[in-house]
Amino acid sequence: MFACTLGDEVVKCIELSNPTNKPISYFVTLEGHSDFSLEGEDSFIIEPKAPTPYKVRIKFVSRISDPVEAKITFTNRKESNISAAALVFMLKS
Repeated sequence: MFACTLGDEVVKCIELSNPTNKPISYFVTLEGHSDFSLEGEDSFIIEPKAPTPYKVRIKFVSRISDPVEAKITFTNRKESNISAAALVFMLKS
């Protein structure tokens, strides 16, 4: 949930970690209302057992007073023999 007043900007992070012994590569897609945007790269690699989680920043800028929605999907790029599940998050204002 991204709660704010009209015209405000809210940034939230999704933290991902990798408990395996091999790197996991993800590709990110953001679908839905244009008030949501992805800050940073649309693909990345999470190193194995990193001491800090990988943070994906999502920005929301409220341009209308009606509730809006988007969906962010993290898909494994399968660059190695590690097969990670796709992750899907619903974003709502």
